[in-house]
Amino acid sequence: MGEALEKVLARHHADLKRMLSPEEESQVIAALDQQALARAIARSQAEQIWQTRQEHGLAIFTRVPELSHPGWSGASIARILGIHKKTAVKYAQAESFPEVRSGRERKLAPYLPFLQAK
Repeated sequence: MGEALEKVLARHHADLKRMLSPEEESQVIAALDQQALARAIARSQAEQIWQTRQEHGLAIFTRVPELSHPGWSGASIARILGIHKKTAVKYAQAESFPEVRSGRERKLAPYLPFLQAK
């Protein structure tokens, strides 16, 4: 979508230049820079949250085998660690920590070729 907007703006650059005074143009550019900065900060915060969740999940994942080895049940491990029973059983059976992908990526995946072609 961003690329499409850039193409439209590039096509009408001369028209837009005639409409804006140099002062107005600098204000528009400054506003766009602020929006880009805000998006980058939001993305950075989202990445930090994702990283924290991954680290927390990995910490839980490493605890599950420690508890399952002495013979604790999946339900007991779940209560101790504050996770769902199915997650405890899945972690106990897994050989490595399962990488988590966001639901947005999976839902969007079938449409990516179409979106990227536009």
